[in-house]
Amino acid sequence: MSENYDKSAVHDIANAVASIQAWIELTRSGETSTDRALQAIETATGAIKAATESIAGRDAGAKTISLARLARGVEAALAPLAQSHQVSVRVEDHGSPSFELPEGQVVRLLWNVVLNAIEACRAGDSITIRVDNNQLTVEDSGPGMTPDLLQSILEPGVSTRGEGRGQGLAIVNGIVHDLGGLLEIDSDIRTGTKVSFSFPKQRPKRSGARLRWRMPERALVVEDDEGIQQLIRHTLEVTGVEVVCVSTAKEAMSAPGRFDVAILDLTLPDGGGIEFVERFRASKIAAQLIIASGRSDEVPLGPRDHRLRKPFEPGELVAAIANIQAPGQTHHQ
Repeated sequence: MSENYDKSAVHDIANAVASIQAWIELTRSGETSTDRALQAIETATGAIKAATESIAGRDAGAKTISLARLARGVEAALAPLAQSHQVSVRVEDHGSPSFELPEGQVVRLLWNVVLNAIEACRAGDSITIRVDNNQLTVEDSGPGMTPDLLQSILEPGVSTRGEGRGQGLAIVNGIVHDLGGLLEIDSDIRTGTKVSFSFPKQRPKRSGARLRWRMPERALVVEDDEGIQQLIRHTLEVTGVEVVCVSTAKEAMSAPGRFDVAILDLTLPDGGGIEFVERFRASKIAAQLIIASGRSDEVPLGPRDHRLRKPFEPGELVAAIANIQAPGQTHHQ
């Protein structure tokens, strides 16, 4: 698994979690209906699951999908961001047959293109997601790109939005290539940018060896900061992990059952640090440990431990968990 591929999945998970959080806040404030929020969150969850499968080295299976339905889902999921940028987004459905493709990967690529367009547009600009036969097109009326920028826009780190950005279209290019599709980008500083991708009706068969890992089934979160605790819980639950949260060392030592992995904070109200980690490790409550702390370097790692320095993005947490093997797990080619 390459470092760039890890970064692409982390990028997508962080964006999807941000969208879920925005919809939760809109629902709490009464600015939207619960049904609309749940539909948007379902789309964001699909993007997270697809990114998680990429991190874990799993090849998402193809199934029959509707490009128009996915386009409407992405438009809904990104509505809070579009509203905050004062950009309008609409979907035009000109008719499309069903396709045998991995739904989550199509959501990821469409999500990245629309997200890029929203962030590049000015207040008052518009974005159209057009579905026509086997082609998806995202066209905006934003500022467009210069010829020099257009030539390098698919390279990681190249962006119209400043240093440290520019992962989205590089991710899209990789996904379209994996799906056997075609990506085209046209841009003009006078009229805006159009990104189009077309797909084969069936995903091409792929060959070669591939390692396959699964996410752990149960995770224990030992964290006294409620905000961090809930962020970890939400991030893992949408990937299908059963999560138990506790706030103290005492609760951790008496947690019910056994866990595939435990995520340990080092600063707890009733103790922490090296002594707590050693006691917890000896208890064998969890098969593997992730030491998550701003000072995690102070604790020596065991053979089945992993280090995660705070602050961390949601995708970095998923990557850390996906990169350690759950008990009884085997790999194959």
